[in-house]
Amino acid sequence: MKAPSMLPTVKVIGFGNAGCAVAGRVYQQGLLAGAEFLVMNTDQAALASCPVPSQLCVGLPVTRGLGTGGDIELGRSAAERDAAAIRASADASLVFVLVGLGGGSGTGGAPVFARLAREVGALVIVIATTPFEFEGGLRRANAEAGLQDLRAAADAVIVLPNGNLARLLDERTPVTEAFRAVGDRAAEAVTGLWRLLAQPGILPVDFAGLERLVRGRHAESAFASVEASGESRVREAVSKLATHPCLDEGRALAQADALILSLAGGPEVSLAEIDRASREVGRLCPDNVQMLVGTSVDEALVGRLRITVFPARWTAVNVLSQPVPNRASPPLRVHLDPASVQTLKPSDLPDVGEMESAEPETANSNAAALPPQARPSRRGRKTNHQPELNLFPASRGRFDNTPATIHQNENLDEPTFRRRNLVLN
Repeated sequence: MKAPSMLPTVKVIGFGNAGCAVAGRVYQQGLLAGAEFLVMNTDQAALASCPVPSQLCVGLPVTRGLGTGGDIELGRSAAERDAAAIRASADASLVFVLVGLGGGSGTGGAPVFARLAREVGALVIVIATTPFEFEGGLRRANAEAGLQDLRAAADAVIVLPNGNLARLLDERTPVTEAFRAVGDRAAEAVTGLWRLLAQPGILPVDFAGLERLVRGRHAESAFASVEASGESRVREAVSKLATHPCLDEGRALAQADALILSLAGGPEVSLAEIDRASREVGRLCPDNVQMLVGTSVDEALVGRLRITVFPARWTAVNVLSQPVPNRASPPLRVHLDPASVQTLKPSDLPDVGEMESAEPETANSNAAALPPQARPSRRGRKTNHQPELNLFPASRGRFDNTPATIHQNENLDEPTFRRRNLVLN
């Protein structure tokens, strides 16, 4: 068995109404022994109804404890107001952030929390749900914007689209039960990862292995867990994964760069079954997929086999090799000194009339090669030169507090004309 001292310090953070509700459900289940729970919201009344005792109402000077009314910018501003308290609350090896995207508090505030938690050294994994179709275009657009911010801020984001989950429910399922099922799904994702780390196993997964797989990857992941029984349980379980709605009918596996795979069975599970299940799931993934496999025996699974998968894809943020924040280094930014930008004088420009009169081949090949003083001029004809555009570095807006995108020592957030010291007329 694993010694308790080998487990990482883990915190579970619920952010926003939906995130707090899921955190409260996981807290009441009592399955994450040793993990610390904290819920954050801009709505004091919603916090008061949550069973998690540790609570933080963020942005009180901004929202007065009344929520954000769906305003993402207000949610972001509220979280930034309490940056010091958020940093202090994120002091852990591993932080799970639970959030429902589409509203203001979670969508705007959770990316701020994820960024600040990574800056103090935590491995940050976000479990995020996205809206049902009937929730409207605005909430879906907000959710997509929040998801992009989370990808840039967290080490990994496990996305649970409510639309995919709806396909697992009966058409006559009441809406209250549907939303409860969404919360249960998010709770299952958290407990599934926790089980891999904390539950003794034949082949356990340790925190170092998880960290190597996702640290700084800005990965987007899916999640599914299936069970099967009987003599053909391996084939049945793998078949369920290959057609699972939460895996986009297997496409999440087929496009995965990495896969966390958990295989668990009762005391009777055989080595041959474990081996066959691992190989069959691997066949659903690309040949070069990075796999992290954990296996365990669970007395509660007598006669059954459970397969849990977290397929992940690296995002464009990782392709650009953005440095991972740590406790000592601030986000890296590159700024150009306006004084170092070489400018051209009007006299250095070719004569417009001369360029108009030249043959196309001559204008393209010969005139551009001559120095300004050697170019013939047409006296008596007025030439109009456009003045130099006065372009100064602008604010990055909502991305001012996020790390710059650095590739081969170039800041790709800077426009090309500034990176190459070009002057636009």
